[in-house]
Amino acid sequence: RCRLAARHVGITVGPRGLVLQHVSPDLRADPELVLAAAKVTLEALRYAAPELLQDRDFAMELVRHSGEALAYLHPDFASDREVLLLAGRSGAPTQVAQNG
Repeated sequence: RCRLAARHVGITVGPRGLVLQHVSPDLRADPELVLAAAKVTLEALRYAAPELLQDRDFAMELVRHSGEALAYLHPDFASDREVLLLAGRSGAPTQVAQNG
């Protein structure tokens, strides 16, 4: 189901990537679906389930893809050394990495 949902996001969303605003809360908490939407546009993270944005494993995967995603994650990750290092390697602006 998750794989199908993630592929569906890529097909439906196109360049805007904001399909998360139109899906159920369960799908907003689906890591694979949210990651797929975030790969289209980080703005999609505005609609992700808050608990997902607090999950360290998800945070690591997300900042591995885009360091700028750190700005959408829970503020605690702004002081998480590993997350910051990954974010820096994948292009997070310095002020985002330092301030969360």
